[in-house]
Order: sequence, then C-alpha cells, then structure tokens
Amino acid sequence: MIEVEELTKRYGRTTAVDRLSFRAEPGLVTGFLGPNGAGKSTTMRALVGLDRPDAGRARVLGVPYARLRHPLRRVGALLDADALDPGRTPRAHLHWLARSNRIPRARVDEALEWAGIAGAASRRAGGLSLGMRQRLGVAAALLGDPEVLVLDEPVNGLDPDGVRWMRELLRAKAAEGRTVLLSSHLMSEVARTADRLVVIARGRLVADTSVRELVQDGEGVLVHSPRPGDLARLLSERGAGVQPGDDGALTVTGMDVREVGEAAASAGIPLHGSAPVRTSLEEAYMRLTADAGEAVR
Repeated sequence: MIEVEELTKRYGRTTAVDRLSFRAEPGLVTGFLGPNGAGKSTTMRALVGLDRPDAGRARVLGVPYARLRHPLRRVGALLDADALDPGRTPRAHLHWLARSNRIPRARVDEALEWAGIAGAASRRAGGLSLGMRQRLGVAAALLGDPEVLVLDEPVNGLDPDGVRWMRELLRAKAAEGRTVLLSSHLMSEVARTADRLVVIARGRLVADTSVRELVQDGEGVLVHSPRPGDLARLLSERGAGVQPGDDGALTVTGMDVREVGEAAASAGIPLHGSAPVRTSLEEAYMRLTADAGEAVR
C-alpha cells in the first residue's frame, strides 16, 4: 500500500508538489503520469525518504519509509539507473545492497540471472549500456522480494524484448498481491500494463481513475450530415460537446451513436453516417493535462 496525503514540497519559491493525495493499492499496477516538471519524481523521492515533505505525508505500508527496518525487504525502488558506483560490478553492487539489508547472498545470483545480466556480472557498471543498467536497477529493486515497487521510467533504454520483459514482470508482481507504482512517458506501455492511473499537472492531482474510465471519457461519435450547423446546435442544446471538423463532420462527446441518431431523427435532420471514435490513452492524457494546465495558471 502507498498513501500520499496532502503532500507538499517546495524548492525555494517553486512548489513542485501541491497538496497531492492518492493511494496505490496492493494487487494493482498504478500508472503515475504527468508532464515533465509535474512533480512525479519529487513525489517518488518523498515516498522512499530521499526528499522531506514541507507538509503532508508519504507512506508505504502504513509508515514513512525511514521507519522501515531493512527497507529493501519491504520496498523496491528504481528512480535513477545511474545511481550506482560506476567502478563496481553488478555482482558487487547487489552484494553490497544485500549485506546492508540482511538479504541472503543467494538472492544476488538469482537476481542477476532473471534480470538477464548474469553474463555482465563481472563488468564495471560504468561500462554497461543504459538498458543493462536499467535491468541492474530492477534487479536491485527486487533483490529483497519487496511488497511495494516504486519505479520511475523503468523501460527507458530497453529494447523491445526488454520492454515486454518489464511489462510481464510488473503484471506478475501485481498478480502476486504486491503494490506497483509506475511512472512512464511511454503511453502505449502504460495502457498495456497499468490498472489505474494517477495523473498530475503542476504538482496537483488532475485524475485518479482506471485506464478504461479515462479512455472512455474521451470517446465520442463522428457524424456526417448535410446540415451540420443545425445538428451542432441541437446536440449542444442537449448537453453534448460538439467539435466541427475541416470536412464538415462533427465530433460529438457526451452522447453515444444511438443517442445522436435519435436526437437527429426527432428534429428531422438527416445523417449521412455516424461511427464511434475510439480515444487512445495518449489522446486522453494530452487532453486532460492540457485542460489542467489552463485551469491552474
């Protein structure tokens, strides 16, 4: 369980996180989304004790991270793949982490193997590719078999096979009842991986919902009519959102195909065609964060 309650963090005159509240539940992958500078990394750093909040609370498993004994056995985090000694080997890096948190040494070789970097275990970490360093970071996060995972851009630098490996890994961990908080700019992967979404902009919460609900909120109907002006006025009067297109078609939100057809028929307005418009997660996210940015200026 992750709980963020009225979290506020300032850097000088800049408010990075502004009274943010949300929860990430066990058994789910929670996608944590927002534009660059929205406050995602600051929130994640507060969750694992790297930043001290100015107000509010950030808790994992019911307590602040600093109160956890042997924290790597409870919470695994990947916030920066380069946060390691470049002169150390992957095996030495994991051995040090295991020893500091009383994790059995046998877990080190197991982690190297399932992370796909056993062949590079004796190379200096500074000479590894970004993708290999990401895999090492995930191996470190899962070394203690934790109940909670906090991952910032974990697919950065991975090839397609690595991206699929990460997706399957996170889904499997959630299926085991663990809590997974995932930040990523790769919307197609978030759509495939996450169950719920927390979206922030300018440090504030703008959505806490399921992937399905967010996408459905942006779905609409594409309508062609020889009387687009009359149809637009009619549908607007009935509470629908109507956006004219360059070709004379209308994109209608807030009504489904049947409702649009019935409204047009009741007013004697002919339709030359109508079809549902499917919104991608990326489109829904862009609309939501654009609206939020305007609202908080």
